[in-house]
Amino acid sequence: MNAFLPASDLILNSGLTLFSKVSGLMAALVGVVFIIRVVGLQTRFAGASDYADLLKDVMLYFALVSLFPMLVKLIYSTSASLAIKISYAPVPGAQQKLDEFLSSMFLNNAFFKIVAKIGDYLIINLAQGMYSVFTALLLSIAPIFIFLSTVVGFDRGLPLFFSTLISLSLWPVIWNLIGLFGKELLGSPDSSILTIVCYWIILQLLQLMSPIFCLLLLKSLSPSGVVSKVVGLSSKLGGNK
Repeated sequence: MNAFLPASDLILNSGLTLFSKVSGLMAALVGVVFIIRVVGLQTRFAGASDYADLLKDVMLYFALVSLFPMLVKLIYSTSASLAIKISYAPVPGAQQKLDEFLSSMFLNNAFFKIVAKIGDYLIINLAQGMYSVFTALLLSIAPIFIFLSTVVGFDRGLPLFFSTLISLSLWPVIWNLIGLFGKELLGSPDSSILTIVCYWIILQLLQLMSPIFCLLLLKSLSPSGVVSKVVGLSSKLGGNK
């Protein structure tokens, strides 16, 4: 088993570059929706408070877009610090026993020998590749969720988005916690080969499922309250401009 490395600055910067480009495109859509809503308010002879709410929604969108890169860097830097502190080195003795077991099971077949050697690296690289792609994807579509939550009025958009983003950022932390626990199990000198194989399979499955554990954890903590406070703070900042 190998430790999960947190997101690099290159990944975050790439995702934030996409975020900047998409937010620029969304700004034009915000203008279109603003005009449509103004026309709608005029046709029903709305009061001054309705126009004020519309202006507040638009200002809130731009406030959140400005605040978002700072929030992302804070979230990912915190999770990266935790993931690095609990990172671990593979257990060489357990890996050797695992290689011997797989070799004997598959009659020293060359193909399965190679699979046994690169299996751990293949799994961690696949996981980190997915982690990088999903991080960049989430950051790039963030302006859409901000737009839906502010200008359109889809209240659940931002809590859903930030729950997913925080869960993804915590993936390396939960992965390394499971690996740290597994290192203690696999590092026991009294463990038989069969025990090591069973532990290894279970631990790999748990590590691959770690994003689901993050989502369940955040669901129990209800991060929507935190997001609502951030949105409320941004609304006040936007209203003071």
